[in-house]
Amino acid sequence: MDHSAHSTPGASGIEGDELVAELAGQARMHGHAVIAVAGGEDGPSFAYTVGLAGLRHPGRPGHPELLAVMESQETAYALLNDLAFRVRDGHVRLDTPAVFAADATGRYDAVAAPVPPVVAAEHVTMADTVARAQGWPAPVGVTQVHLMDGDRHWPWETTERYGPPVPGSVLSAVPDVARLPRLELAPYEREVAPGLPYDTVAHVCLHVQRAERPARYAFREDGGWSFVCGEGGHDWDTEVRAAVLGRLVELDPTIAPLLDLPDEHEATRDEPGDAWVRAASSPGTR
Repeated sequence: MDHSAHSTPGASGIEGDELVAELAGQARMHGHAVIAVAGGEDGPSFAYTVGLAGLRHPGRPGHPELLAVMESQETAYALLNDLAFRVRDGHVRLDTPAVFAADATGRYDAVAAPVPPVVAAEHVTMADTVARAQGWPAPVGVTQVHLMDGDRHWPWETTERYGPPVPGSVLSAVPDVARLPRLELAPYEREVAPGLPYDTVAHVCLHVQRAERPARYAFREDGGWSFVCGEGGHDWDTEVRAAVLGRLVELDPTIAPLLDLPDEHEATRDEPGDAWVRAASSPGTR
């Protein structure tokens, strides 16, 4: 299996010892990182956490890393992040088989099931490498999170719409869902800073100010801004309201010029901290 396709936000373009250090740093700061591996001839796309093995909850050291096999890496990333933060903050453990609601509506269920060690080792090489480098238990345990589809079918089921299961999508043993205990996950919103819940616009912008997602382009329209942030393949647009931008100016005065950006104007810079260059927008510039 080719693991050269690993990617993790904030780690674009790095590899080897530098990537191990980056992942270990994210795990120390946030409790975990999430790595995505693109699909190919060896199997479908999947994502997994790095860092849960190093948790030190009283009386229960460590936790299996979480893994999700999904075509949409964005969905896998969001699902694993939510669950990993719950694990880190002591709200749940997913080290034994269980079923639970995967979203607030309760429509989509998920199942946590252990992956055999031999299979796990083939898929979470970076998690094992980081664990050994940090002195955590290794090889790490792995729990696969299976998410049902919109028709409420599991990945191991043959369906009329999707056909037979995708080879390589079920790494754990097929769980007997009807016999599994059901976990009740309470509504949960993790704040990465006071008033800044995880994965909201404000949180993304906080990343910008910490240079984890450098802002290089801004566009003003209808009293709001769109940022293009990040490096390489990790760019995205984020809508920002005036109140949020004002709060962020307190954190990073270098973006203060954006407060005076007129509607239908843009601003660019080459590197974080550089002066912003303003210009009127023209068709096709966005």
